[in-house]
Amino acid sequence: MTALSLLLVACGGGFSVESGPNGTGGTGGTGGTGGTGGGTGGGNEGPGTYSVQLASTDQAITLDDVSVVDITVSSQGFTGDVQLETTVPQGWTAAFANPSVSLTDGAEVVTSVVLTPPLDGGGTTFDLAVRGVNPLVNGESSPMQIEALAEYVIAMTGNHSYPTGVTLPVGTKLSFLNVDGTHARVHSDYGNDNFPHQPQGAQSAQGDYYSVTPTTSRQYQFYCHTHGQGTGVGNFVLQ
Repeated sequence: MTALSLLLVACGGGFSVESGPNGTGGTGGTGGTGGTGGGTGGGNEGPGTYSVQLASTDQAITLDDVSVVDITVSSQGFTGDVQLETTVPQGWTAAFANPSVSLTDGAEVVTSVVLTPPLDGGGTTFDLAVRGVNPLVNGESSPMQIEALAEYVIAMTGNHSYPTGVTLPVGTKLSFLNVDGTHARVHSDYGNDNFPHQPQGAQSAQGDYYSVTPTTSRQYQFYCHTHGQGTGVGNFVLQ
């Protein structure tokens, strides 16, 4: 029986196995050269970058409303999780639809943040910017302006469900929106110390507003003139 020896040939840092004749020992292969610097991450140099953009233009909202701002986070060679943060004035709240987004190279994630003003925040204006936070790479959007108007909108609808016990600063404009066309006139002579009654002949059409700006600190009550106070009464406290 013919004996075989094994010749180990270096092959790209690994080894292949070849047979040789008896007695001729294979020459030891040279060890594969080590990767320089642990390689280059599959051709990706560094952690890459990402951008944070606000899709909305400047916004002005009333005190009964919220501002929804769309956010686009785009990766340029970056893979990982990005925390989203922002800073708002005292009393405001900012709620992210997705406080954290996951990115891969070339990916784009669209999310949003909802801003809610305090009831005493009328006249507040600030610059909103959203920051992306990651242990390796941080980013921040260009700012957009958010303004809270000193105005509160009351929807006059068929269900007669009106706000009660809402406290607002004196000088806040109260705007009554005729939503469905059935509430043509706001009545305000129920109780004491009310704001002006909507004048006869000044009925609102669907989509119209009737607005008043009380300047005295007191409670103001109202109801729908068409359907009467028995269907629902709303009130505000201005102080």
